[in-house]
This record gives sequence, structure tokens and C-alpha cells, in this order.
Amino acid sequence: MREISHWLTLSGRGNAEAFQQLYQHTSPQLYRVCLQLLDDPDKAEKVLAAGFVQVWRRSRHYDPQRDAAMPWLLRTFQRAARQ
Repeated sequence: MREISHWLTLSGRGNAEAFQQLYQHTSPQLYRVCLQLLDDPDKAEKVLAAGFVQVWRRSRHYDPQRDAAMPWLLRTFQRAARQ
């Protein structure tokens, strides 16, 4: 989990390689969350993509002292699923 926080922090600084690692290591779990929320594989894929766009844009606001990485990501994807 420390790696996820590290990748998220680096993504917030514009590090595309860290963002790629974050995507590779979290997208399967986050896709399952999207699928559970939406019960539609096509919508879940679209929300997964939209959620990662939001993560890229908002990761500069991530503070590892205030939030664990996975709960922060889960909230981001839950918001994306509601939009």
C-alpha cells in the first residue's frame, strides 16, 4: 500500500511513469468497484477511464498524512460513478 501512496504522490507532481504504475496496480480492483456500483461492464469501463482522468487531475491534492491512498482512490471512483 505504501507504493500506491508513493505513486499517487508522484502523479500529483506530474510524473507520468508513476501514474502508469498506479494504473497498472490499481485498475483491476477499481474496475471491480465500478462494476459493482454500475452493474454494467461498458459503463464500468467508461467510469474507470473517467476516474483515472480525475485522479491525474486531482492527485496534486492528495495528502498521505491525511488519507490512505486506496480510500482516496475509492472515493474518486465512487464520485465518477455518480456523474
